[in-house]
Amino acid sequence: MQELKGLNEMLVPIDVSKYFHKATIVGPRGEVLEDPFEIDIYQEGLQKLLEKVKQNRNGSGSKIIFAMEPTSYYHEMLMEQLGKLGHEIQLINPCHTARVRRLDYDHIKTDDIDLKVLTRAVELGKGRVVAPKDQDIQRLRYITRQRLRRGKFIKRLKTQVHYHLDAIWPGFVNRYDRTKGLVRNIWESKMAWAIMQICPNPKKVAKMLPRQLIELFRRHNVSGVGPFRAKKIIAHAQTVIQKACYFPEIRNNLRQDLQLLHHLNTIVSDLENKAVKALPQEAALLTSIKGISPFFAAAFIAEIESISKFATPKQLIKYTGLSISIKKSGLYESSHNHFNKVGNRHLRFVVMMMARSVARCHPDFQAWFERFKKRGLKDRSAIGCVATKLLKTIHHLLTKKVEYSSMEFNKKR
Repeated sequence: MQELKGLNEMLVPIDVSKYFHKATIVGPRGEVLEDPFEIDIYQEGLQKLLEKVKQNRNGSGSKIIFAMEPTSYYHEMLMEQLGKLGHEIQLINPCHTARVRRLDYDHIKTDDIDLKVLTRAVELGKGRVVAPKDQDIQRLRYITRQRLRRGKFIKRLKTQVHYHLDAIWPGFVNRYDRTKGLVRNIWESKMAWAIMQICPNPKKVAKMLPRQLIELFRRHNVSGVGPFRAKKIIAHAQTVIQKACYFPEIRNNLRQDLQLLHHLNTIVSDLENKAVKALPQEAALLTSIKGISPFFAAAFIAEIESISKFATPKQLIKYTGLSISIKKSGLYESSHNHFNKVGNRHLRFVVMMMARSVARCHPDFQAWFERFKKRGLKDRSAIGCVATKLLKTIHHLLTKKVEYSSMEFNKKR
């Protein structure tokens, strides 16, 4: 093994897992001071680790470096406890450890080899020193991630509601022809919600008179349904009665999905309010860009923690996973390059959502989007180009602490 960078440094690589961790202690010259040993995830395991380090330190005052690979959430508690004690902690990107394992150990993976791989990665300078995290930022990150997870689940649940509704009321939703169907978007229509909750069975609706249907809606506090709309609903129910699916299980599933959807919307609204209340001051600069909501501004700040971590916009783009992968060999150069997607996936999702919004709402970014569409790019690729431009703009705003201006947008960076 090579010597560590400093002559007075001890390295403690830790292979993290769910129920126990494995560690070893390496001296300043690369010698193994302590053979691999196991520690549990409780306080006893932490005390055992610190005692082993203290025994091998022998009062020499050597600096201790703890190195580990981020593994789900299993490393977070150990990292937090060691950080409180003032120790330096280095995180090794799994891509770097995989590369070292492939080159030095021929893809062999055991706990002992993982420790050697971590040691080698630190020697190569692949470790990233982790600073103690701000508790407010950690709380904001937890809130925003929970909101985004529930948002994805709501999207899948809405698809399921559409499936059930098509089985019961064929042609209920028609986005393309106003003369057919009852609504174009069921999520923006109070009448559609009322029909799904109150009378999901078109058989009963087809036998009603317009005044009976209006009275039914009024009893459930649904306004805006007059004689004309009531006649249209009844006429549609009479046309689909022969081909509609009347399995009671489908109607029950529809009611349950709507109740769950209502519950999730309440949770999402509550999480968004909490995120906006904890909004950092820097987020106000992001909301100066038309199309970026306070929630997504808060989510962005929570993921990057501080813009000072990124000296250039390219570093921020790479951390997001939106840098372009280039394939080139000899005279061959690929013309179909793509985003490498190696980075913070939560941040990438937030940035892509913001890019879609600004491409739709902001004139400058809309023109940027159309520019790449004219080059023949598909919508998703063009949105990716908008996202990289947006990241460059945000880096400028947060670094200079200025609000958005179209003049700065058109400058090349």
